[in-house]
Amino acid sequence: MKWRIGVGLMLIALLSASITVQAEVDPSQMDFNPVDEVLEESGAEEVMEEQTGSRSIGELLEDLLSGAHTADWKQWVRAFIDLLGGHVKEYVSLMIQVVALAVLSRFFSGLELNFGEGSAGSIGFLCVYGVLVMLLLQSFQLAYEETREVLGRMQTVSLYMMPAMAAVAVAGGYALSSTLQSELMTGGFSLLLTVMKQIIATGILGVTIIEIVNYISPRAVLSHLTSLVRTVLEKGMKAACGLYLFLMGTCSVVAPAADKALYKASSAVLSSVPVVGSAMSGAVESVMAGSMLVKNGIGAAGCMVLLCLCLVPVARLTAIWLIYRLLAAFLAPVVDERVVKLLTVLARSTAMLLGLLVGGVIIFTGAVGIFIMTTGQ
Repeated sequence: MKWRIGVGLMLIALLSASITVQAEVDPSQMDFNPVDEVLEESGAEEVMEEQTGSRSIGELLEDLLSGAHTADWKQWVRAFIDLLGGHVKEYVSLMIQVVALAVLSRFFSGLELNFGEGSAGSIGFLCVYGVLVMLLLQSFQLAYEETREVLGRMQTVSLYMMPAMAAVAVAGGYALSSTLQSELMTGGFSLLLTVMKQIIATGILGVTIIEIVNYISPRAVLSHLTSLVRTVLEKGMKAACGLYLFLMGTCSVVAPAADKALYKASSAVLSSVPVVGSAMSGAVESVMAGSMLVKNGIGAAGCMVLLCLCLVPVARLTAIWLIYRLLAAFLAPVVDERVVKLLTVLARSTAMLLGLLVGGVIIFTGAVGIFIMTTGQ
């Protein structure tokens, strides 16, 4: 009876060892072509080459694993500042046109005050205000569309990067943690980005248009309604992000305990095998260590890809927001109050769009960090 138990344990140990050894991952065999296509379509491939020296995520992953590339955050900050300055220069003509129209609107607004409503001054102000709105809405519309496009690309990247990390973590002995967190990371993050793109971003555009129409009249009767809608959008976004991170944190506490118990049990079985037990246990640990290295490299590469995707859009939205704020500040003493409120509304809406992009990057980076910590360093 004892020899049967011994043979059974040996077969179990050999089967476990063979499965683990076969699970060793070769990074060069991973298919990241969809992510490379996203980089190429968005124009972020050039940014990636400038910042990392790699034109594809496969090259970046190999550099990270070999130690040939190290993250230099000062380089990323300098690149952002350079892009910000370049985009501000692009909008110089827009600034000049806005200033000219704002001063002209002030002239007609003065006529309206002197000659009463319904006069040529009122009609002239409305015409100039309409042209000013169309001019500013063009820049805001570009920011809105770019935000939605970038959120969609972030979703594509996450759908390929997160399962790849989970597959490698399974090979490293974290089957339960990897399975649970992979589903939450992939499905939850995709759902969060969908909410950002379809609900929050669309809501920002809608409330912006309502506020623009509201400030045509000096009475601004819809101010309380628009303020409520903005509050709901902001609180809803914070609640969605907080719920996602809470679920990730809860999952990261429960699942690793089961994985550790399973790992100890399998190690004990392997060590009990006569003669070759210690060798097999050492081989399994080596494979697990290599898998952890690949998993961490994939996570770091994914974060860098996301930074490359968002670097130019974030710089452009920051430039647009900065221009709106500067124009509102400098024109406030000399133009009609409604024009200043218009610029303030557009600045606030642009800041909310900017928050969606930055929030997406932070959530992705946080999820990757939690996953790496809970599935072995």
